[in-house]
Amino acid sequence: MKTRRKKILVYVSVAVALFVAGAAYAQPGNYCAEGGKPGMEQRRQQFTKELGLTDKQQQQMQALREETRGKMKELQEAVRENRNALHEELQKTDLDTGEINKITSNLKGLQGEKIDYMVDNVIQMKKILTPEQYEKLSQLKDARKERRQQKKQGDYGKKRGKRF
Repeated sequence: MKTRRKKILVYVSVAVALFVAGAAYAQPGNYCAEGGKPGMEQRRQQFTKELGLTDKQQQQMQALREETRGKMKELQEAVRENRNALHEELQKTDLDTGEINKITSNLKGLQGEKIDYMVDNVIQMKKILTPEQYEKLSQLKDARKERRQQKKQGDYGKKRGKRF
């Protein structure tokens, strides 16, 4: 049971990262028209092609992405505000433990909302995609995650070597 839960949480995390990465770190400047990072539209088209999505599925996935982007942006902003408030509260010489407890409680609630929303997102995605398409999407995400980890490990070694 725990293994299944962990697997679902990994899929949820990867799915959310895939669909809201551009919005979570949106900055003005060198970004594509839809508000994502350069090349994001090409990656979406590649996923669409590899998964064999119908026009209807493409529209549904786009709507889901837009909804997710908006909701996650709101939640991230609320988390950021609460973390800043907690940091300010902890910097005070006279600590107000009641206020600190209130802020940490808010943070816990927001994190729970994020997890609930991510799980709901996966459920919605599974309703849009066929089982075969979802399996293929999972494989593509796993491969992308593995490439990213390998790249990080390679970069870490290079950076680490320069320090000595």
